[in-house]
Amino acid sequence: MLTRLQRMTGRAFGPVRKSSHRCNSSYSFEEDVPRYVPPGRRGQNVQEHESRPRSYGRGETDSKPRSARRSKGRLCRQLDVNFQPPLIVEYSNHDLPMPFPRIGIPAPKPSDQYLTGAMEEPKRLDLPSSSHLLILDLNGTLLYRDKSDPHRGSTKPYPRPHLKEFINYVLANFKVMIWSSATPVNVQAMINDCFTHEQREQLVAVWSRDTLGLTPMEYKKKVKTFKLLPKVWRYPSFQGQVGPWSQKTTILLDDSFIKAQAQPYNHVEVPEYNAQRLQEGNDTVLRQVAGYLEELRYQENVSAFIRTKKFEVGQGWANDVLFMDNDLSAP
Repeated sequence: MLTRLQRMTGRAFGPVRKSSHRCNSSYSFEEDVPRYVPPGRRGQNVQEHESRPRSYGRGETDSKPRSARRSKGRLCRQLDVNFQPPLIVEYSNHDLPMPFPRIGIPAPKPSDQYLTGAMEEPKRLDLPSSSHLLILDLNGTLLYRDKSDPHRGSTKPYPRPHLKEFINYVLANFKVMIWSSATPVNVQAMINDCFTHEQREQLVAVWSRDTLGLTPMEYKKKVKTFKLLPKVWRYPSFQGQVGPWSQKTTILLDDSFIKAQAQPYNHVEVPEYNAQRLQEGNDTVLRQVAGYLEELRYQENVSAFIRTKKFEVGQGWANDVLFMDNDLSAP
């Protein structure tokens, strides 16, 4: 009596090597299905594999190409379905990612030393300083990047009202650095559109997403990011540029309070410039924040002043004289 497997395969004698009920009757499964060979072992035992006996369907010879001898019902090769090509992300030399997989960075907290420094009493200087470091964010702070418009995006963002005058003012009175969580390509495109060549030459540094300590998986996903100012204070290339800068002389201008959770009293938070504010067309935030920054130039410890008197829109900080003194006709 034939077994159930023999009735299914149509073979009453001999070993059953492959089930033929999945394909048409014109193909024989006498030929072994080659196994998947990892890239590192390819080229080994090639002669042994090629010397295996092959049999073909009715009317076929070995002169036909291999693709002509395939059947629709042939079993797929045994591939490693878990294999994924490695993701390659270029990082700056001064900031390598964590060596283990991780989704999202734990929210940092201010250190005791930082809080002690911020608790000092504000002290106003007789003369303003021109060596304070001002770190500028891009999207949401200085401009609006419409990601839904393929013709604009990062190459043609919408500048915030009074942006040209604001850039002229800060470059004349601060050491200015750009730090954005966007990718390096998008950051460079936004800077090229908003800053002239001469203005770009005056920037202390331009940092982007590859300096935020993200893993390769986080780099490609939308995760919370944090701008840790001690990374700037310890950066070797900044040591000789009227520095080193510190908690007392660094200002971070950003529309997100999350970015500055580790150093909240060095953060000047501005309302996000988005599509709604673009349509309203009456945004005066940069005029007001310029007046606040002018007061910070007179502060010996900016973190102490920001702790006692945070920036708020509509609190009388606007100072049009600052813009008039900085060549409004400049491109």
